[in-house]
Amino acid sequence: MARKSIVGILAKTVPPMVTAGAWRISTTSNAEEFPQADSESARQRLIAALNKLRPNEAAMRAKWIEDEQGWHKLPPRAWPPIQPKANEVPALRALLEAAKCLPAGATMNTPECKQMIFHLASGLIFASVDPTEGFKLYQELGTLGDAEAMVGTAICLLEGLGAEKDDSHGLSWLRQASKEGNAQADFELGTLLFTGGGGLQEDEEAAVALFQRAAEQQHESAMFMLADCLLEGVGCATDHAKAVPLLHAAAMKGHRGARQHLRQLLDGNW
Repeated sequence: MARKSIVGILAKTVPPMVTAGAWRISTTSNAEEFPQADSESARQRLIAALNKLRPNEAAMRAKWIEDEQGWHKLPPRAWPPIQPKANEVPALRALLEAAKCLPAGATMNTPECKQMIFHLASGLIFASVDPTEGFKLYQELGTLGDAEAMVGTAICLLEGLGAEKDDSHGLSWLRQASKEGNAQADFELGTLLFTGGGGLQEDEEAAVALFQRAAEQQHESAMFMLADCLLEGVGCATDHAKAVPLLHAAAMKGHRGARQHLRQLLDGNW
């Protein structure tokens, strides 16, 4: 089976904007057509789900068009949500010194110090200031049990950022963070299973289960991916109506692909 690309999935969802709870799902693939009665029932459920959005549809679309103006300023990756620029790194170091924070591997650091160290690591890596130092900071925080830093460590190892590329150890860090209930870890691991990345075999049903876990924590990209799978019947049964609230929740958080999918459904163009 050819490896799928998340980039390809997202790319088809983001043309320029124009005017115009609990998601428990079956993991049974639905490759066959609905019988006529079931098809009509599914259509009516979709209409009912979309009708809940109609009263605020005009305002929602206007907001999407307004937001489009700023999207060219977005960083190339969505995580971590705070990615300090290169010129902000010296100020972060000064804040750490002023707060008398200990080194990243110290167990006595305050939560505030740990957060600042995490942001410093993110700036060092994703602004290409000193990825090697950034990786070390992520790893030291992760070793102390910081699940977000575990994810950062995993991404560095999986992508070769500040460290030699190492899929095996990267997956180990991701699985550890996933066991801690970290939504980003579930999303990253689900994405690798969905695409067959990181040396894993494609497993769409396992990916959907992880997207679902992350979606239940309101992770916007996971909500989008789960909805996309529900729309396409990939790794689960097709269910357009269940996809609608997921897309709406992700769209309200600013997910561009979710907004495009939802607009197509509202326009009857899916």
